Amino acid sequence: MTLLEIMLTMAAFTVIMTAASLFTTKSESVSEVREAAARAEMDARTLVDQMVVELRQSGTSGPDWAISTAGDSITFNKAIGFDGDAIVWSPPITYSLTPALLFGESTNGSDDNGNTIVDESFLMRVEDQTASPAWTNYQPGPASRTFGSLIAAGNLQFSLNERLLTITLTVSTWDDLARMRIDAPQTASVALRNP
Repeated sequence: MTLLEIMLTMAAFTVIMTAASLFTTKSESVSEVREAAARAEMDARTLVDQMVVELRQSGTSGPDWAISTAGDSITFNKAIGFDGDAIVWSPPITYSLTPALLFGESTNGSDDNGNTIVDESFLMRVEDQTASPAWTNYQPGPASRTFGSLIAAGNLQFSLNERLLTITLTVSTWDDLARMRIDAPQTASVALRNP
């Protein structure tokens, strides 16, 4: 073999190895993005499912039933029993967004921490612990619970059409290397069982 043949063989080998390396790196990036998207979708589905389970037990005639004017929070009561013909309602429960202050974000219409998610928040569930009727077996949930998935401003909506409540929620996240933002929307409709 001549020196020229050796050089050409090495150059061809270098090109092939570089292409293989780029392909592997690109495949890993795509895999990371898909995994992050799957996690975000699962988080969004879990949050919506949590609300649906409780809202199925509610009704618009509950004493504290309200959707905020902006449609981004809901307060309701669950039917927990009967007193004669009257429904006995749970203490009020509210689902709303609370600012992600730990991430350097505040509610001001700006992206304070530079992650392209404006006014990111967490979903918060609050239940009044003082209003439960003593004679019922109702066990209230925790006084408050914050769910750890980021939700950008405007990405939690409740709307009511007669007795059909629609929940729309989008969880926002980043791939593992923070190169790509991922939004995972979820929508569910709940037929309210109680008047």
